[in-house]
Amino acid sequence: MAEAKRVGPYVWLGVGIAGGSLLLSKSSRGKAVSFYKGIKNKAVSLWSRQQPPVPDVLQKSGHPDPYDTEDNKMVDEGAMYSVNYYNEKVHH
Repeated sequence: MAEAKRVGPYVWLGVGIAGGSLLLSKSSRGKAVSFYKGIKNKAVSLWSRQQPPVPDVLQKSGHPDPYDTEDNKMVDEGAMYSVNYYNEKVHH
């Protein structure tokens, strides 16, 4: 195990030296930058395709509909939770 820990810094040093020497020439640097940008663009496009569409929550926030019984029921239950919790702690 101790031997594996000693090899790690040398591997990273080798990777750093190889990367640095690769980026010294202008043509290699251009290829590396374009490769990085291509990978980044593919990752961003893949990530954005996998994201589910965000529901328009801001439409309802701040302007509750008094006839939306499900939403009103949820708010009522949330308000009663704190009241019930307080009553249990004070009276028991």
